[in-house]
Amino acid sequence: MKKELDSLLQTAEKAFTVELLRMPIAIRKMKRKDLLSECVRSQRLVLGSRATDCSLEDIPNPKLKRTNSKK
Repeated sequence: MKKELDSLLQTAEKAFTVELLRMPIAIRKMKRKDLLSECVRSQRLVLGSRATDCSLEDIPNPKLKRTNSKK
């Protein structure tokens, strides 16, 4: 089971690395706070005064509902 967990972790790390390499270098090195402020600024340009905040704190955290299995 430990080997499976290590394999899964390596797969996730490789996928994360690939996604980071797809990003432009300027965005890759940017701090999260700066990236979010850029996001807000670009939304205001597009939407005008109806801009919404795109901070990660405002994203709702979905709850998983358990269902009974028929085993």
